[in-house]
Amino acid sequence: MLICEDMFILLTRADGTQEELLSDNEAALRSSLLTELLLGGYITGEDSGQLVAAETKPEHSVLAQSWETLRKHEPNTLRQLLRIEATEWFNAREIIALNFRERGQLEIHKAKWWQLSGDRYVMTDSQPKRELQKRLADVLQGKRAVNVHDLVLLNILDETEGAYNLLRHHVGDIHRREVHGRIQRLNKEAGYKRPASLTVLEQDEDAGVLVSALTALVLGFV
Repeated sequence: MLICEDMFILLTRADGTQEELLSDNEAALRSSLLTELLLGGYITGEDSGQLVAAETKPEHSVLAQSWETLRKHEPNTLRQLLRIEATEWFNAREIIALNFRERGQLEIHKAKWWQLSGDRYVMTDSQPKRELQKRLADVLQGKRAVNVHDLVLLNILDETEGAYNLLRHHVGDIHRREVHGRIQRLNKEAGYKRPASLTVLEQDEDAGVLVSALTALVLGFV
């Protein structure tokens, strides 16, 4: 399962609507997809904030379609790609949903003209979301070893105020502030470092989400 597919599952309710437990659902999903592309070397981040598609096309259909879309609309800054109003052509949610549907794991319920919430993407099985929440909770509780995949998910959720909200029923008596603290400790143990090139981004109001989208560039696993 891709990081962005796991994020899609986490951010989708049983009725197919988007979770409202985050400060920015769309930015979290886009961040996970961009991080996936960065991890695979299919796009590169520059000091200017622009993301450039590499020459190698991904094999996975979700990543391949995203890569093709980005190439058609280059150049783009990270800020633009995280704002749906700036880049409506980059529909990460639809790309991922269509792939799930092709695999028989999702049904698309088209919205009526009066339904402002848009199409509903209903997963055919709710078990994967519960298992994913339990897995991330186990990482926070020290019951499971952390890996890059789960650490990226936790960081993006943390930056969009969704880590505690989405995992609170699975982490026992761990409080909101402690969830954040444990994610920071996991980062330190994993060798997570913020490069100097991100200092300009950190001055922006959306710095948290911007930095999370570049997590793949600075994790100390390589």
